[in-house]
Amino acid sequence: MGVLGALGLHASSASATTTLRVAIGTLSTEAAGDAALEGPLRSALEQALDALPTVDRTAPARAQVLVQGSLVRLERTPHGVRAEVSLLVSERRGGAVRMLLTGRAEARGGRDPVPASITAAVRSAMRPLADPARTRLAVR
Repeated sequence: MGVLGALGLHASSASATTTLRVAIGTLSTEAAGDAALEGPLRSALEQALDALPTVDRTAPARAQVLVQGSLVRLERTPHGVRAEVSLLVSERRGGAVRMLLTGRAEARGGRDPVPASITAAVRSAMRPLADPARTRLAVR
């Protein structure tokens, strides 16, 4: 079962490949207290979606599914930077929530551990989409 089945969606029969059209919706970094972190959050989501072979990142008007994200926490630790994200996956039409994902990660060392911790947290949150057999969503 691929990403489509895990989300309970089916590809258009007119489509030559079975891809899910996904758009990035609203992003929030208010909880972390820094609006400038929206860029690294968006970049991390783009990279994570682009890495999924059955996902086609597209404009919101063409999407079947929207992914909205929040940087819930960003804190500096003695060893690096710890990030926590929450992602909401919903149908574009009607807004039915399909998945609520959370991810946490800590980046240590490096020149700028903040974007690295955000990217790792997003990858952690997106893990169920990479292995949809572990999700508990019913196929429609």
